[in-house]
Amino acid sequence: MRWGVVLVGFVSFLASMFGVVYFLRDGNQATRSLVPPDLGAHVASDDEDKTKTPERPKINTEKGAPQPKAVIEETTFAFGGMQLGEERDHTFVIRNEGQAPLAVVVGPTTCQCTVGNVSKDQVEPGESAEVKLTWKPTAETDEFDKGAEIWTNDPDHETIKLNIKGIVAARLRIYPGYTWSDMQSREGGSTELTGMILSPISENFTITGFECENPHASAEATKIEDADRLKELEVMSGYIVKVTLQPEMTFGGFSFPLTIKTDLKDAAGVPSDVKVTIRGSRSGPFRIVGPEWFAEIGTIALGTFDAVTGRSVTVKAVALQPPPEGLKVNEADVVCDPKELKVRIVPDESKPGSGRFLLTVEYPPGAPRTVRREEQPARVRIRTNHPKSPEFEFMVYFAAN
Repeated sequence: MRWGVVLVGFVSFLASMFGVVYFLRDGNQATRSLVPPDLGAHVASDDEDKTKTPERPKINTEKGAPQPKAVIEETTFAFGGMQLGEERDHTFVIRNEGQAPLAVVVGPTTCQCTVGNVSKDQVEPGESAEVKLTWKPTAETDEFDKGAEIWTNDPDHETIKLNIKGIVAARLRIYPGYTWSDMQSREGGSTELTGMILSPISENFTITGFECENPHASAEATKIEDADRLKELEVMSGYIVKVTLQPEMTFGGFSFPLTIKTDLKDAAGVPSDVKVTIRGSRSGPFRIVGPEWFAEIGTIALGTFDAVTGRSVTVKAVALQPPPEGLKVNEADVVCDPKELKVRIVPDESKPGSGRFLLTVEYPPGAPRTVRREEQPARVRIRTNHPKSPEFEFMVYFAAN
């Protein structure tokens, strides 16, 4: 009997200890369960208060109570043309012509780039508030339409939508691009090509001058006055630029920069000058034939190759109306840039006396790795004894990797 009492007491003791351990283990959970759900959410979401949608102003629904009256003259403003990265703003004015204070709150905006600021959040009767929308575009677009909602406690105008519109584009557009190469021969031996410089965002700009390193090239600009033509080009203003190459210019391929200076300035006050590349070929008493020869730009293409192995290309050439003693080109008469480039001109033995030659261009094995293409072509100048062409030039494109 005594042993039974002891056993019962021991079991009771173990149960008590188990309960204490269980309670201590789950104490944190028990404590958390005592926190109201809404208070817990509030503690865990400090950052959410910064981004949550603002509350709408409360409207006085009491019958016969004085009410505010929101009046705004414009709800849409057209910025017109804007340059990418440029920032502009416009201020809208909201008047209170009611009999009670007007509450003004900026609601949601249509993108992160549009920011609304209100000069005062409560407008007394007879007073006004200013709402400023700021827009800084991050991408070019033919048309943008951005804005914000303004919330008020005017029961007739609980939401006022404000919009800003316009286009985002580069300050200047160049046609047909930053390389002009469509040449046309004129009487007197001169050669001409034309391009255009256009502005989709400026109603009026001026070309103030040109800078050109080629002494035998000149440029002139004519303003486009035809409104229909400007509309067709989808711009607000522009010029046609004509480049003339004088007869004294060396025959063959050429490539040189032309800087077009304007009175337009960017946001930092820097002039918006444009640099285009004038590229092409002037026909002369020499003709070159071959798949590697591109006559329209006066260029031989070696392609892409390993600098260790190098590469050479041979094309056919003919001299029209050669001098009586025949065309003569000595090694010293060939100037190459880079100097590693090698050029050889030898008579075509398969057709002796025909004035035909074989022109070989080589970038020899082991020469330095380099890339010479449109941005910086290799150049070859050849002095000859031809009476109509004492010099002949062409370019070479290649990539020696």
